[in-house]
Amino acid sequence: VTTEDNTINVEMDPESEVQVREKMKAKGMVCVGWYHSHPSFPAVPSMIDLKNQLNYQMLVRDEKLGLEPFVAGIVSPYNPKVAGLKSELAWFYVSRDNPESSFAPGAGELDKNCRSMSLDVETVGNSQIISDCMSKIKMLAEWYSANSTDWSSIWEGEVTLLDKLIASVSERLPRNWQEPIRDTFVGAIKSYMKASWEKTIVKENLESLEGVN
Repeated sequence: VTTEDNTINVEMDPESEVQVREKMKAKGMVCVGWYHSHPSFPAVPSMIDLKNQLNYQMLVRDEKLGLEPFVAGIVSPYNPKVAGLKSELAWFYVSRDNPESSFAPGAGELDKNCRSMSLDVETVGNSQIISDCMSKIKMLAEWYSANSTDWSSIWEGEVTLLDKLIASVSERLPRNWQEPIRDTFVGAIKSYMKASWEKTIVKENLESLEGVN
């Protein structure tokens, strides 16, 4: 999407957002934030990101307490300028108090009194969501593989895209997870990704043979 600040922007499909909200409501969950990806460019909020986040904050604002309990995240998994295998992940919040010390480096501002401020977060494990998380990962693995994502492609040196994904996920897991849980979780993700991709390759090979006949 071409924008006034001359940056690359990505927008969420409105229908997908409605589906997500319906599923959360059915599970008795409350949405307290959102995230999106900047696939190969820095995890820095764009003007559209700031506007969207401010709109979300205003929707959940508690006028009595003056609170807007809604945060935003950006993940940059394949930014070539980031050293190491860990994906860049930034959390932010739009402040209308304009504290200079909280201004997110590199981010824009909606006006002089409305800026993005970075947040420090800590991952906390919850065994109750592991099954839901694995189900979602399996779905994503099948979707990306069906859309011709070659996980064996080289990212850097001898490191493949799948290697980078697994390494990054491993570093983002909750600290309180014991090693057996971590190994099982990461192993399952790797198995899902490889199986889905290999299934797609076999399907494509069969289709090419049918085309020859």
